[in-house]
Amino acid sequence: MNPIFAIFKQLGADYTLPHQFVIFFILFILLSTILFSKLRFVIETRENKTTKLDEDANEKLMEANKLAEKYKAEISKVHQGAFDFMKSKKESILETQRQVLKQEEERLQAKIEKDVEIFNQDALGKKSTVLKSSEQLTDDLLEKLV
Repeated sequence: MNPIFAIFKQLGADYTLPHQFVIFFILFILLSTILFSKLRFVIETRENKTTKLDEDANEKLMEANKLAEKYKAEISKVHQGAFDFMKSKKESILETQRQVLKQEEERLQAKIEKDVEIFNQDALGKKSTVLKSSEQLTDDLLEKLV
């Protein structure tokens, strides 16, 4: 035990050590009531506010996600509506063009039939003229041969 007292003596710990402990304890209690409780209150208040802000941020993020999904759904709906409108207009235009094409085809077919009829009549007329001429030419040839 002597070496321990020697070490305390070298460190300057003498009979005033219990007094220093009492003073330290009184100061600790006094400072903890004056400063530490206020500091703890400030720290707890800050922590509560930051966690509350974090919760608010999470709520706002969820709300933003809902709005984004709603926006995407609306955009998709409008896009589908525009696609359907374009498709119906395209079908309408195609049907109109088919009708115009069919009418033009019928008109051209009638013209071709008319031209074929005229050509056939001309051909028959020329055929009959050629046949008449051939009879006359045959008669002339026979006369010359005889």
